[in-house]
Amino acid sequence: MNGHEQGTRGARGNPAAGVSLLQKLAAEWQGLIFCLVVAVIARALATVLPQVSGAALAIALGLLAGNLLPMGAAREAGLKRAATSGLEIAIALLGLTIPLSGLPSSGALGGLVVIMLVTLAAGALSGRLLGLGAHAGLLGGMGSAVCGSAAIAASAPLLRVNAAVVAAALASINLLSAGGMIILPAIAATLGIDDSTAGWWTGGSLQAVGQAVGAGFAVSPGAGETATAVKLFRVAMLVGLLPALGLIAHERGRGRLPWFVVGFVLSTAISGWLGPVQQVRPVVAFLLALALAGIGARIHPRTLLAQGPRMLLLCALLFLVQFGGVLLLIRSGLTGAG
Repeated sequence: MNGHEQGTRGARGNPAAGVSLLQKLAAEWQGLIFCLVVAVIARALATVLPQVSGAALAIALGLLAGNLLPMGAAREAGLKRAATSGLEIAIALLGLTIPLSGLPSSGALGGLVVIMLVTLAAGALSGRLLGLGAHAGLLGGMGSAVCGSAAIAASAPLLRVNAAVVAAALASINLLSAGGMIILPAIAATLGIDDSTAGWWTGGSLQAVGQAVGAGFAVSPGAGETATAVKLFRVAMLVGLLPALGLIAHERGRGRLPWFVVGFVLSTAISGWLGPVQQVRPVVAFLLALALAGIGARIHPRTLLAQGPRMLLLCALLFLVQFGGVLLLIRSGLTGAG
């Protein structure tokens, strides 16, 4: 048997071997178009409803449409393509949007790192105790300790949690962050908290960037500036935490990082050298919406309902851990607040 015959027989024995990327995409176009439409609608709604993240809208709309419309095999393949490839490319580009300059240079930042690590450890432990698993707990911990929806989306493929866990974590984090954006400024105003303390409260504990910064400025411009600096430091911690998750959770110590985590680190280095590339922000936001639409469409409501209450409880507990840690940090005098 010559080489040509062996190659022909191998292609026949394995249909996927003779299928090009273009042929795969042609077979997946229905699911890809579905995710594209949902992502466009989610991004449009996010401009009208800035208090709700585009990521949460994308996964919610994907879940709704995915369970109301028939999903054939071709559409399912397209949903999977959008959920995996779209998310990986978004993560690789995400580093370009992270500002690494203008961060506060204070001894308090070391304490803040400890608080974030404690929150992550509490997430893993609480996940086990609540029956969600350590990886689901770490997912909630990343959303709570770092930067809400973006941290959840970036961590999900590394932790290999199912789509329902991702949806429950996104919903829980956004609900708690929106509530905290209202409650914390009100408490600060009632107690007459100074601007620096209020800025550390909001920037050090609220999950989403928009809510943390918005809550700070709701108190005063000074509190808003402090909240922005503290929150940006938490976002920047993603640079160290994401590769660590890749080594610990994804590869089980085999010493190899997924390509998109390597891309994330490299793009972050570019951001640190040239400054954040503002033009990439809408691209990353759209790719995240595209991927989360695909994830949402593949979720069964019963599975989400089973995960939701426990994940909400977990994220609420982690918010208390994070906020309590910030209060202790302020009392220590390291922040200069109080």
